[in-house]
Amino acid sequence: MAQSTVKVVELSKVTPEPAPSNPFTLPLTFFDTFWIKLPPVERIFLYHLPDLSPSTFRSRLLPHLTRSLSFTLRHYLPVAGNLVWPSAAAVPVVLYSPGDGVSLAVAESTDDFDHISADGDREASESLPYVPELQASDSAAAILSLQITLFPNRGFCIGVTSQHGILDGKTQSVFMKAWAHTCRQIVGDGGADFPPPLPESLAPVFDRTGIVDSREIAVEYLDDWFRFRLNLPGMDPNPNPRSLELLWSLVDGDSKRLRATFDFSKERIKKLKESLIPKFPYPNYLSSFVLTLAHTQVCLVKAKGIRGGATMMGGFTADFRSRLEPPAPGNFFGNIVFPYEVALRGEEAGSEGGVAYAAGKIVEAIKEVEKGPMAGARGRLARFLFPEAGQFEVIGVAGSPRLGMYGVDFGYGGRPRKVEVTSTARTGAISMAESKDGSGGVEVGIVLSKEEMDVFRAAFVQ
Repeated sequence: MAQSTVKVVELSKVTPEPAPSNPFTLPLTFFDTFWIKLPPVERIFLYHLPDLSPSTFRSRLLPHLTRSLSFTLRHYLPVAGNLVWPSAAAVPVVLYSPGDGVSLAVAESTDDFDHISADGDREASESLPYVPELQASDSAAAILSLQITLFPNRGFCIGVTSQHGILDGKTQSVFMKAWAHTCRQIVGDGGADFPPPLPESLAPVFDRTGIVDSREIAVEYLDDWFRFRLNLPGMDPNPNPRSLELLWSLVDGDSKRLRATFDFSKERIKKLKESLIPKFPYPNYLSSFVLTLAHTQVCLVKAKGIRGGATMMGGFTADFRSRLEPPAPGNFFGNIVFPYEVALRGEEAGSEGGVAYAAGKIVEAIKEVEKGPMAGARGRLARFLFPEAGQFEVIGVAGSPRLGMYGVDFGYGGRPRKVEVTSTARTGAISMAESKDGSGGVEVGIVLSKEEMDVFRAAFVQ
């Protein structure tokens, strides 16, 4: 594809409205510090709107999006704030001060909308112009930044870049749905002078009393990140241990890698489950997620040429909201997720029974999840940052079919034509979401070299 022609035409800061007069501080838990240094999570939401002229974009859509964002931020003050580390504190906090806001870039693109929103192979770097930068320094780090890009007479794109140490996938999903809900209300009313009310399910809950407060584990994770940074090439020999800078990439940034999206249909999931049940010891665990992840990880083992005793360290992220005592609500703001590793040996994963083998390993990890978040919490981050010799690489999962990202409808263009986790190009993770057509399948996004992608596709469609 030709070089991207995305041009940023406006930069602004969107502040909460009505403007709060007092600061707001949100403490971090050990769930948050686990993720605090990871590359930002980047997503793009592409909406097909063929009658969207530049004048309509400027006079209607953009004002509605920005006004509704301002109203939504009044509920979500930490999103408008910054991550800071007070000198007397052992752990950073999120601080909103009056006047803080979210950075918003407005851009125009002459790229082919159909190409950018398609599922087929394209260069992974083609998505990068649609996501904004997230400002971070030693002393402060933004929580969220946004970019709204117009494709004249084709549609628009909303790019979201967020700090994973503050927003897990569920929190980002609820925030985006709250923003979209508010925008739909404004569109329906022809404008609004006051913020429309949010449904209870979309209003954030900041109460952290249900989380066992372990400063020791939170500090352990911060120390692990500092040790990891010390080993990075080109690192300052005397780094600031309290720096809030992020790691911007965990993998080789080869610009020639390809991105593609695969749909694992409800029918294929059903057939795979039926084939495994007679010989699988834990049939009740064979959910759509387990089956899709097992199939995908086996395809990855083959694509990456992992054979014999070599091991690929895969994994998934478990949400503990419903597993706390008492359970946290779905609209809890922050992280209540941990990753769980799934080690797959090349010999077994590449065999005829590879999917059953992988599913069994995933179920073993799920049984660890059932023990609760404190089981194995100590040392958890170190196991990911400092893998044992012989492990090929760590390949996690970004997103989940349960997040319902295709339900983010702003009242312009309906459901997104495409939702993409663009940051997988920086982390090496696969992405998962519900099928865009609502058919009950699972959508898998992946970034690989051309040679790996060819092998992966052949294995995935079998």
